[in-house]
Amino acid sequence: MIVMLMLLIDTNYEEAAYYLIGKLGEGNALQITDGVIITWRSRESVERALLSLKEKVISKVSGEGNVELSFALIDLSEEQLARLRTMIRDRLIKLDRETYRHIDAIKNRFDRMSEKRLETEVRFLDKKYESLMNIHNKLKIMTPETEKLIDAMKELRIILRK
Repeated sequence: MIVMLMLLIDTNYEEAAYYLIGKLGEGNALQITDGVIITWRSRESVERALLSLKEKVISKVSGEGNVELSFALIDLSEEQLARLRTMIRDRLIKLDRETYRHIDAIKNRFDRMSEKRLETEVRFLDKKYESLMNIHNKLKIMTPETEKLIDAMKELRIILRK
């Protein structure tokens, strides 16, 4: 059984969720909707990430003016997690589709990209894909979109080896 935490954030600092997910590790947290992040990292890790975010917000306030931040950290029971499962699944489907489109765009522009640009795109895609697969595996959620994404990534890797 994984211990799951839900982080509720209310802020006018637009980068807050991305900052927190970056601090927790891309494949260790999922923003399921605006202001709602789930993670299986330890409470201590999440608290450290929140402290870092608070420090960042304080520096923003001193430099730019009024920035608001409030948050709550909730331990999710199995029952609560089950109630969120549809939202989590929907978010993962959206991310699968976005990543699939990225793969498709690379395949369609493959011949027209410089080697350096292709390398950069593939490196970014690999990181995104690995993070997404880590989340799928951790949450044990696989959908037809996930299977399609996995197949597309395999195909891209074959093309890149040629």
